[in-house]
Amino acid sequence: YNSIHYREDFPDRVVIYTPYEYGSIMHYGPQSFNEGANAIMPLDKRYQWTIGSKIPSFYDIMMVNKHYHCDGILEFGRRVQ
Repeated sequence: YNSIHYREDFPDRVVIYTPYEYGSIMHYGPQSFNEGANAIMPLDKRYQWTIGSKIPSFYDIMMVNKHYHCDGILEFGRRVQ
């Protein structure tokens, strides 16, 4: 067991804490390492059909926005300057 304390061990890195999300674009899909059979399966069966995604999830977008300090709200049809 190896413990890493990011805030202490990597003070120059940006760490954005969001809830664990099986549906993240950053999460491997169930068959990512094994063709034809599931190699990764969530213990909670409610998430078995949501694991991995081809589009960004709410928390993926939130993490990118926080990283780049984008906290504004855009109105529909308005262009970003």
